[in-house]
Amino acid sequence: MFRPTPNPLPPAGAMRRDRSRAGAPVLSRARGLAALKPAPGNVRPPRARGRRASRGLSLLELLLAATLTVLILTVAFTLMDQLLNVAGEATQTAEMDQNLQAAANLISQDLTMAGAGIPIGGIPLPSKNNAPMPVTRPGIAGILFPATNLQISAITPGFGLGPPQSGATVDDAYGSGALTDSDEITILEVDNQSQISAYPLAGINAAGSQITFNSNTNFGSGPEALAKGDLILLENTNGAALGMITNLNGDQAEFAASDPLNLNQPSAASGNIASLASGGSYPSTTAYRVEMITYYLDFSNPSLPRLMRQIDDHTAQPVATGITGLQFSYDLADGKTVDDRNPANANQIRQVNIVISGRSAEPSLKTHQYFTNSIATAVAIRNLEFTNHYAN
Repeated sequence: MFRPTPNPLPPAGAMRRDRSRAGAPVLSRARGLAALKPAPGNVRPPRARGRRASRGLSLLELLLAATLTVLILTVAFTLMDQLLNVAGEATQTAEMDQNLQAAANLISQDLTMAGAGIPIGGIPLPSKNNAPMPVTRPGIAGILFPATNLQISAITPGFGLGPPQSGATVDDAYGSGALTDSDEITILEVDNQSQISAYPLAGINAAGSQITFNSNTNFGSGPEALAKGDLILLENTNGAALGMITNLNGDQAEFAASDPLNLNQPSAASGNIASLASGGSYPSTTAYRVEMITYYLDFSNPSLPRLMRQIDDHTAQPVATGITGLQFSYDLADGKTVDDRNPANANQIRQVNIVISGRSAEPSLKTHQYFTNSIATAVAIRNLEFTNHYAN
């Protein structure tokens, strides 16, 4: 049986055209496989499908994203600002309360020692014709001890002698209906750290302007050493007198006239050092160093109100800042008089009531007002407790 022989494959590289398919060229099998491989350097990345993927974010989408970002940041910064304000206010009020507590503690400590070592009834003021001569009290310049008193008491009230108080600086809880100028107070006590009283004096000159200490006297050292400007209480069987050292030379201390407090007054008929003599001589006399302490407010810098503490005529020292109110009232020995702002007889004081007001160092960032607060306390004066209950 005759079978036709199939057409052999065209030679490699040969190409034939198939006219039966619209004239489309047909590659040979060998060359067609090679043609499917892309030529080097002609690789094209795949196209993104769809028109939307090729054009990015729209302007509306960008604006919306930016708006959301701004809102989130605004809320975050607002919360942070509020937290910082709260923290700042807490710090301000804590510092204010600490200043108030420190002021109350210091005044209370000095009041507790008021009258310690001081003769009952106080120390006589230099007097002439039964009237006290002008003696300056430490503290605000130009203020004298009351002319109605013949002695310096353990406590000398100073009702309304300080700078003015106002509702903006004094806490309403204690200032309402009772605002006056601020008070000051002067406290008198023997310095229990000094040892000059261990031996009687070796001598006093006739004019009472110079004393000689015993050669064994310990004058102290450093800040506690006896020095010019210190107050000395001299006491013997004839009474007591107070003077200020104007010069110290070895064992001798001088008490010249015209001292800063005007305590040394040789022309006085009584109440000066010379009045302690009798018949031209002095009985055995003991010297004590005395501290005369005054508390008052200083508003010279309105942005920094301060509580000041001055000892004798030495430079006053600020002991607390932000203190805007200082008020004292007194309970008397009769057991009936309480909260007397200006007692007529300071020797009858048995308790001191203290109200101290303060403000923060900076105003609130939110309200632009200062934080205010007050502290109140009372101190019983243990060294003034002596009262003759049997007197008619």
